[in-house]
Amino acid sequence: MKFALTREEKLALLQATSTGELDTKKIPRIEKEIRGQNAFLELMQSLPDIEG
Repeated sequence: MKFALTREEKLALLQATSTGELDTKKIPRIEKEIRGQNAFLELMQSLPDIEG
């Protein structure tokens, strides 16, 4: 997946590399782009709840 970043998004990502933590509140567009892209998570969420 590729998408162009704005200057503000680049700065937030650079800051995340120095802190080791990405605050998606600073880059909400990226969160929207990657949401739903985890196939394993989507599969796990689609399974029925199993109580043991």
